Amino acid sequence: MDLSFVDTNILVYAIENRGDSREDQARALLRRLFNTGAFRTSTQVLQELYVTETRKGRPILTPAEVLRYIDSYAVWPVVAPGFNDIRDAMRLSDSAQISYWDALIVITARLAGCTTLYTEDLNHGQLIHGVLIVNPFKATIH
Repeated sequence: MDLSFVDTNILVYAIENRGDSREDQARALLRRLFNTGAFRTSTQVLQELYVTETRKGRPILTPAEVLRYIDSYAVWPVVAPGFNDIRDAMRLSDSAQISYWDALIVITARLAGCTTLYTEDLNHGQLIHGVLIVNPFKATIH
């Protein structure tokens, strides 16, 4: 089975109801990944989801509601990078000219054994460290 890592922005769309067309696409992607057992994410992503959804001026959901979503995602394997992974992300950030935080997502996806990373933040179709970057809003979900 091919495992897939899901970045914060996809989870944000999946839990919000702001009328954005990407919300339904994100929910469909998550359903497929849950049904196939392919869903993976990280502590970084879950932290970012909480901060994004509870920051001032933005909330649609209460902190308790966001935490319920996070708890539901945490029943799947959640990867926590170690120090060597953090160093690898620093090197990748420099060599690939991407943000440190995006590099850490790629490194963590690889650590989780994922072949696909669903995100809006990197170049669709790019292969980084053996992980295919897929923007599910630019592509047919595979």
